[in-house]
Amino acid sequence: MPEETFKVNSTFFKAPPGIQPGYFYRIYTASGSYKYLHADDPTPRGPDSKGENLDFKAIPKGNWVVGSLQPSRKSQGKFSLGATSTTPLKGIERTWHQKRVDIQDLQESRYVHLDEDEDLIFDNLWHLYSMPHIHQDRAIGKTISVPHVAYFAYFPSVVELLQRESDMYRTIQGQGIGDEFLGYITESQSRIIGILVGCKGSESDFDQDIPGAEDIGACQSVLSKLQRLGISLGTVWPESFWIRNNKATISSFATCVRDANVQAMEREMKSVERAFADPLDVRNLSKELREQVEAIFRRDGKLHQVVIFQGRSHKYHLSKC
Repeated sequence: MPEETFKVNSTFFKAPPGIQPGYFYRIYTASGSYKYLHADDPTPRGPDSKGENLDFKAIPKGNWVVGSLQPSRKSQGKFSLGATSTTPLKGIERTWHQKRVDIQDLQESRYVHLDEDEDLIFDNLWHLYSMPHIHQDRAIGKTISVPHVAYFAYFPSVVELLQRESDMYRTIQGQGIGDEFLGYITESQSRIIGILVGCKGSESDFDQDIPGAEDIGACQSVLSKLQRLGISLGTVWPESFWIRNNKATISSFATCVRDANVQAMEREMKSVERAFADPLDVRNLSKELREQVEAIFRRDGKLHQVVIFQGRSHKYHLSKC
């Protein structure tokens, strides 16, 4: 059987039980297609961006999309390629919008990157990492001519989070709670791996930002709309919202809880003010950690509450944050 070479694009090794656990490789073949290699092996392993844990350098040509990895008989601790399958990995399966845009078309549309953030979806550094993450980009491209945010992931357990987002957007569309849902992102014109969400603005200014303390009322207002549907946000941070023209929308629905009880939603509403508390009004920090917190705030002009939580709970040295 004819073979072709490949390069490892990314690896993933932290899938939770129940959603195709094990170790995954995403590879790019010499013929220009992406395929996956999957080892049903829960053994903890580190990133393998160079494919050093594989005992082969070429794979069979063909239209298969997932190859099964087996313990190597030639090299201890490595994998050999076993059977291949044309059945794709799990993607977003419950859909409600007709629009589909392939990830390759998005990449070829030469996005205008407006966020100098390491989470940009086409940041080439990401292929070296194996942590679960949802790629994100705010852009205007040739394929989608309106300002939008593209969210996608490759591996099943992370795509599952986007399934939840899709379900929630179906529930809240047209109610002033979130931005407009524009459609789905596919891989190889078939498997659905992401979503497209509209955002107001222009190529030079998306006209939306993370709210500040002066926007608490707007955030509580949009949260009340969500709660009237019997849904709690689940996690409340300033980053849970976008602010635009003094009006707030919810930026993510991944942690939402349906059929939430009234008491939980009341507590959540009260927590909005605490989420916007002065980040420097921090109790129970050592003098050293407090000095580090203040230094980060002076440097960045803002301070994510997670930084404080890490410092307090784990006694991290924060100077590298």
